[in-house]
Amino acid sequence: MEEWGETITKLGAVGGSVWVFGKFVWPFLIQQVAKAEARHDAVFALLKEQRIQFAEELREQSKMYAESLRARDTLAVEAHRDQMKALNQITTELKSLTAYVRNGVRK
Repeated sequence: MEEWGETITKLGAVGGSVWVFGKFVWPFLIQQVAKAEARHDAVFALLKEQRIQFAEELREQSKMYAESLRARDTLAVEAHRDQMKALNQITTELKSLTAYVRNGVRK
């Protein structure tokens, strides 16, 4: 406390206030700014990691979606092929019945 008193009497009220600010307040502010920067860097790193993880999950889901679309299309093509075979058989049978009705001869 003697140091403060001597400093204030030497420098005056304004000078003493500046000395107190420089001696105690400024280092405290620097420390708080450093802590805030450290928190900011930690949050930024976490968000970057989460963004990368989200992008990987999204990429994986899009692959799964594309595979399911391919599987669906394959099933649709196979079902269409089976339907065409069945329709071809029906058409063949109808032609045979038509010929039988007209000519009395079944093929």
